[in-house]
Amino acid sequence: EKMSHQDKTAPFRALISAMDLEQIREETGTDDPLTEGTKPGRSGFMDIYAAKARKYMAASGATVEDFARVAAKDSRFAAMNPKAQFQQERTIEEILDSKKIIDPLTIAMCSPIGDGSAALVFCSEEFVKRNSCDAVQVRTITLLSGIPGGASCNERGAAIAYQAAGIGPEDVSIAELHDAASPAEMFYIEELGLCGVGEGPQMIRTGQTDLGGRIPCNTSGGLVAKGHPVGATGCAQIIELVEQLRGRAGKRQVDGARVGLAQNGGGWLVDDTAATTLTILAR
Repeated sequence: EKMSHQDKTAPFRALISAMDLEQIREETGTDDPLTEGTKPGRSGFMDIYAAKARKYMAASGATVEDFARVAAKDSRFAAMNPKAQFQQERTIEEILDSKKIIDPLTIAMCSPIGDGSAALVFCSEEFVKRNSCDAVQVRTITLLSGIPGGASCNERGAAIAYQAAGIGPEDVSIAELHDAASPAEMFYIEELGLCGVGEGPQMIRTGQTDLGGRIPCNTSGGLVAKGHPVGATGCAQIIELVEQLRGRAGKRQVDGARVGLAQNGGGWLVDDTAATTLTILAR
């Protein structure tokens, strides 16, 4: 995916095109929703994440410091990932002091524009046995779209995916989540049943999503630190899980990882992701 461009608004226009342009047109009165959506000098998705973050703060007691804790944790993982876009640890204070984008997000809590590529190889069980491959099993790949006003894609998709894979959320060893902004990790661990509703802040504060915690999340560095070359992001998440399940993640390795969950989303329609994919892998 080639996202960087000399025209800084070009990638933002590309991202905006994955939103409901008619909705933008109706809400702003513009005849050019692509241009209107880039006027703040940021991706329109950051406005969506910021609005969700403010709502989540009111409901759960989460603080902007909690969001910074997520970003700091992911920066530590990225510093151990030679393929990450940013390979430097950041402190909570540095993240809070970085450029303000839209309340409560700072730039260090937002995924960057970047280029990247990823590839996956799928094969049959027969091929694996014949060639003694160090393979990882695909338990399920679940794809679904948002329903305005209904349960989120993640909530509905998690129930389908866990049933298809024959597991429960308590069986997940590691997760790669679509954290285009740091607060998303907290939304998603709740929506995916990896913790109870309202427990996200405590999970972050007690290190339960960090290495050695109950459910390490985004050991690649996540979208915020590893990078978000949009079209390649989903495959990159799978690659991180495969490396973890094979025991090849180096300093990022999660001990005893047996089941991995990847959650990836794209686009926006009314009040939910346009499409979400949940993938469960196992050894």
